Order: sequence, then structure tokens, then C-alpha cells
Amino acid sequence: MKKFVVMLLTLALVSALGLTLGCGSALADGVHGEDMVVLSSNPRFPVAGEQAQLTIQIMQDGEPEEGLEVMVLVQKLAGTGGHADDMGEDLAGGEAAAAEMFSLSEASPGAYTGNYTFEQGGVYMLMIHKGSEMIDELELPVRFGPIAWPFIVVLGAVPLLLAGALAVIKSVRKEW
Repeated sequence: MKKFVVMLLTLALVSALGLTLGCGSALADGVHGEDMVVLSSNPRFPVAGEQAQLTIQIMQDGEPEEGLEVMVLVQKLAGTGGHADDMGEDLAGGEAAAAEMFSLSEASPGAYTGNYTFEQGGVYMLMIHKGSEMIDELELPVRFGPIAWPFIVVLGAVPLLLAGALAVIKSVRKEW
């Protein structure tokens, strides 16, 4: 019984940590022709209304491409958030979301960064342009609000409280 309880608690702890922390940093990658594009974001999953730093790495034949003019066209995909979207309409009253373009600056060889603030939560399409040529399209999920850390902490504490109660009951009742 003791081994079962320890195994159950370990499984609960590992799964809670995995859900809370996530893993990895690359959100999307793609290969278009000879170019390989990798997108990462800080924070990992951007939050609507907060600034996010987007980093795009561009490699050709395994080597980073330097000195490029990199632009990103951002457009919210229809039907990816909000109550009106459940009926197939965008929050703007059924109109398609406007696309917005911004440029990235080279932070290191082949890595281009820029800051962007997403207006709403949902899924956005990022169309990566190298000069005037579009080299890839990547989807980026954006959260509606920040993580509710108090809720996560309480959710993680419940198994610990149950384990403590089980230990107290077990020490009081000797027949287990």
C-alpha cells in the first residue's frame, strides 16, 4: 500500500509540474524550399494585450542566413476565440481581421527578433517574409489572459493535503 501511495503522489506531482511549466521553447517550425524557419516566443505562449518578443531563426542548408530584411505579416484566424466566433463570426462584427506587418531586427546570425502586442486571444497566422518573398506561414496561439497562478498552486496543493490526511489516518489506524 505504501508503494502505491508513493507512486500515486509522484505521478500527480510530475503531471502537475508538466502542465504548469510546459516544455521546450520552439512553438513552430517549417521548411519552405531551401529555407528552414523556427519561431519562438517570450513568453512561450503570448498573452493578449501584453507585449511578446518573437524570435525567428532562418537557416538555409543548415547555415544561418545573415543580413536579411525580415518582415512578419500578422493576421488573426477567423473563428479562433470569443463567443461570437463560436457562430463563425469574428469579434469585429463578422469582418475579417485586419493584417498588420512589422519588421524584425537581427539579434544574432540568422536570428531575428521583434516585439508585438496581440490585441485578442486566439490563433494568429504569421507570414514570414524575407525581403519581398514569403518564405513560410506559421500559426501562433495567443492566450486570452495570464496564467492564474493562485489557482495552479491550490490545484497542486490538493494532492499534498490528501496525502497528508492519508498519512495521519494511517498512523492513527494501525490495521492498514
